[in-house]
Amino acid sequence: AWHQIDVDEAAVEPRDARGHRMGVARVADDYFDVLNVPILAGRAFRAGDFSPDARVAIVNQPFVDSVLAGKNPLGRRIRHVANEDARVPTTDGPWYEIVGVVQDLGTTSGYGRSGIYHPIVPGEMYPVHVAIRVRGDPAAFASRLRSIATVVSPRLRVHDVIPMNQTIGDDLAFYGFWFRLSVFVSAVALL
Repeated sequence: AWHQIDVDEAAVEPRDARGHRMGVARVADDYFDVLNVPILAGRAFRAGDFSPDARVAIVNQPFVDSVLAGKNPLGRRIRHVANEDARVPTTDGPWYEIVGVVQDLGTTSGYGRSGIYHPIVPGEMYPVHVAIRVRGDPAAFASRLRSIATVVSPRLRVHDVIPMNQTIGDDLAFYGFWFRLSVFVSAVALL
């Protein structure tokens, strides 16, 4: 989902009146380890960052480049001022300290590649996406994963187990449909 953010100081002026908008994800403490993504600057999330009152974030390199013009983001503060659910900007949200930087992991919001990661807070409900590193064929592991999920909680359901290299396929199909439709309508209009 996209979020519009505010930066404490020295941010680049947004390209348009809608402000800095970017993708936001809530992740577990081992998220970057599972994806084998190194921390480029700063630190990874720590155990204390997963409490409800912790206010930290890790940003990706496109965030640093586009929002801060390549300046050091560590210690800077950001806050969310609007998102898809609450489109009217607010200025009373909490500030989050940037504690780390990671490479671009393909976080897109329709407004660019800039992304922010927050620690997932236990007990809060989100649609959960799980990344699991397996040896061999990921599809063969799917039934075992469903069994493990049932043991953890009989109410837990696992849907859409797909290899990481295929996750972008649905997005490409969606955008491809709209591109083909706009080309068709344009061609009809020209005729």
